[in-house]
Amino acid sequence: MSYDKSKMISLGDIQVDLEAETCTKNGARLNLSPLSFKLLACLIEHDGEAVSSELLKEKVWQGIAVTDDGLKQRVRILRKALGDDGETPKIIGAERHKGYKLLISPKPLNTSNPILIKGLALSFIVIAIIFSSFFWEDKKSIRLVVMPFETEDVDQQSLLFTRGLTYELISRINSMPVLSTVNLTSAGLYADKRARDVAKEFNADAIIEGSVLRQEGYLKVNVQMTDGESEEVIWSSIYEKSMPDIFEIQRDITFHIALVLNQDFDRSTAEHLKIFPTENIEAYSLFIQALGYEGQMHDEAVNLLERAIDLDPEFKEAEDLLIKINDN
Repeated sequence: MSYDKSKMISLGDIQVDLEAETCTKNGARLNLSPLSFKLLACLIEHDGEAVSSELLKEKVWQGIAVTDDGLKQRVRILRKALGDDGETPKIIGAERHKGYKLLISPKPLNTSNPILIKGLALSFIVIAIIFSSFFWEDKKSIRLVVMPFETEDVDQQSLLFTRGLTYELISRINSMPVLSTVNLTSAGLYADKRARDVAKEFNADAIIEGSVLRQEGYLKVNVQMTDGESEEVIWSSIYEKSMPDIFEIQRDITFHIALVLNQDFDRSTAEHLKIFPTENIEAYSLFIQALGYEGQMHDEAVNLLERAIDLDPEFKEAEDLLIKINDN
């Protein structure tokens, strides 16, 4: 069913303004990000019919590569914003192998009643005042602590690779709007402390932890995000790919962290994350190991970077790191 975007839509006690892209519930505005609203609008458009994951990804993200896990996280965020329960959903349901659908039939809201119009107008004035008071708070940076990732391997090469991969992930997270991380070296001093203590020390909202397993051209990365206050695990995922797909793993982890934290990103940011420093995987692996020396002057770090540049003379990040190390 197609709805006039100038109309208000009712989902039980939730009112959806398709034109203004806002939602209210009992007179209070719901905090829906643009991505969440697009997802809700798409479900409204299909009026109770199950919408496939592929169609939702196409309509909501419009060409940006998103995994099924990323979609699940966005549905979870939308449910939470609407006051729905994922265990016993009453607003957004899921059908196995079919997709997601509304469990409440959307109805056009009759705004021709003068009394209703006045009531809505008053509600929006109140909402605007409330929203303005929280606007700057919503815009504040979300601060993360990325703990040094662990590895089951004890050889020096694996330890350096794991440490360097953590640095690269931090760099990519910091490239996302509103997200920021603390210094890895400082975080490493708190490896044995509780998440709540680490978050308090760094005034962080969440803690990112993980582990890396690399063997015979295969890479497995486990990532977990813990709430800095409640210490509850709010997201975890496992990424398993061949070494040539290491760039995709880093991109997907960054996307998912942003999605879980309800942060939207524009197309330019998404395209930026698809750009990788080199197409030579061997050169990149050497660069990652060099990063593991934490930018310290070390003959082996210099040797690794020089080998990486020999493999790819256009590898600018390797050149910049080499210059930085030599200048220290």
